[in-house]
Amino acid sequence: MKKNLPAKLITEIISALLFPVFLITFISLLCFWDLILKLSPQSILDKIVRYFNYTIYSSLKLICTSYKVEGKVPEVWSGPCIIISNHQSMFDMPWLYSVFNKFNPRYVAKIELSKNIPGISICLKKGGSALIDRKNSNQAINEIQSLAKRMRKHQYSAIIFPEGTRARDGELKKFKMAGLKELVKNLGETKLIPVAIDNSWILMTRKYGPIPGFCRLKMRIGEPIEVNQGSDVEMAIKESFDVVKGLLEEIRLEG
Repeated sequence: MKKNLPAKLITEIISALLFPVFLITFISLLCFWDLILKLSPQSILDKIVRYFNYTIYSSLKLICTSYKVEGKVPEVWSGPCIIISNHQSMFDMPWLYSVFNKFNPRYVAKIELSKNIPGISICLKKGGSALIDRKNSNQAINEIQSLAKRMRKHQYSAIIFPEGTRARDGELKKFKMAGLKELVKNLGETKLIPVAIDNSWILMTRKYGPIPGFCRLKMRIGEPIEVNQGSDVEMAIKESFDVVKGLLEEIRLEG
């Protein structure tokens, strides 16, 4: 009598069969939106970017990825806010954008993402995100100061990953203070919204192999931290780190 195949092996087989469908869809979406974003007038750009981000992260459902958001997205207020999140994979960006789209967020991203990546590069450049050269501190500061001006003028918000790079093993890294501190100082008055994401690192564990299927991605949103002219900016950032760390621990304890 033949033994039943282990559930893990069955999952691997299904994932491998579904991956080509996902890959073709994903690349097609990037190329399609690259063209649309290049042709779109600035007046409707935010609406186009919302569709772009939604379809990009939703394409993972083709390999049976599920998403769960816990906590309440804060109400939009009269000034800009900063969404502060840990970073585990490239799919964090479109998912965060889709969850917080009513804030019209821009990214603080490494400058390499602005070069020749279909859809993503034009979205970052045309949308007015801060594109930072991590080897050039003066350039990085100027970009962040310019982003702060756009945020105040157009009521944008920002998504920032203070770890500086994604955590390939899912473990939270220390926050790099300089960029976030500069952004907060130049805004003067803002709210920091701490967010924890977990399990998206699993999607990137195979550098050259198929993306694992059946991943359960989780996001938990914390309470906003208000910052004004009299606030201790460094203390507020440290508090945001503690909240993100706590949210991540909660997600993992609950399983």
